Amino acid sequence: MDEQIEDRRIRGIARQIGFLKSQIRKENRKNLMRFFIGLATGLLANVVIEFLTL
Repeated sequence: MDEQIEDRRIRGIARQIGFLKSQIRKENRKNLMRFFIGLATGLLANVVIEFLTL
């Protein structure tokens, strides 16, 4: 009986770890997208400023 309880507990912990890993991956993707959007915006701003100063 103790083994069943222990197995259930371990499975629950493993499920939580899997959920946390998926959340971390999701956040990393969002942060990466924000980084690239910021990079593109910065480059575009530089091009516009260079164009306006000509």
